[in-house]
Parts: sequence; structure tokens; C-alpha cells
Amino acid sequence: MAQKVSIDGLESAIVAELEKYSKDVRDEIKEAAKKTGRECAREIKQKSPGSEYPKYWRSKVAYQNEYGIKVVCYNIKKAWLTHLLEFGHTIKNGTGRTYGRTRAFPHIKPAEENAKKVFEERVKEILRG
Repeated sequence: MAQKVSIDGLESAIVAELEKYSKDVRDEIKEAAKKTGRECAREIKQKSPGSEYPKYWRSKVAYQNEYGIKVVCYNIKKAWLTHLLEFGHTIKNGTGRTYGRTRAFPHIKPAEENAKKVFEERVKEILRG
């Protein structure tokens, strides 16, 4: 037999369920962001040139609150090298005279673009249920 519920009680029950669902979805999205960040750092590490430089790639949660999260990938020891390798740079001799450019090794941007697509798909999957 169906239980009688007042309109006020029904409203409270619906709001409580929606809040629970919202929190569950936020938590799943945060976990997806962390996982995607770890995968992105791993991909950058695999595509990085050199022998020492790739070892130092990490991901971490830079910011998190109840409603959002920010995950960053970074190089813990050779951060100064990331821009030079990603985009190339001019070569100078001892007198300061420029005599060429090094080639670029794009390894961060491709991993970032891939991470964006993967994360978007994960969020869509979470929202589909």
C-alpha cells in the first residue's frame, strides 16, 4: 500500500536526493580529473626528449573545493627546460651572437589536447550514468 506523503515532505525528499546525486557526480568527476592528470603526466613523460628530463613529470591537485578541482602536470626539477624544448630556441655563441635555432619537441601540447578529449568523454560517461 502506498504511503501518503505531504507535498512539503515530497519536496524535501526530492531536494535531498538531488543534492546526493549532485555530490556523487561531483566526486566522480573529481576522480576522473585526477586519473586524467596522472595519464597526461605519463604521456608527457613518454614523449619527452632526453634521458633525465622525462623522469621528473608529475601531476598534482593544485586546487580543490566542494564544487571543483584543478589538476596540473609539471616537471619537478627541470621546469625551466619545458618551454625551450616545446617550442625550440635560438642558439647563441659566447659573444651573444645568434647563429641558429634548435628544433622544437612538442610533447606537452599534444598530451594536453589528448587529456582534454579523454576527460570530456569521462565526464559524458559519468553524466550518462
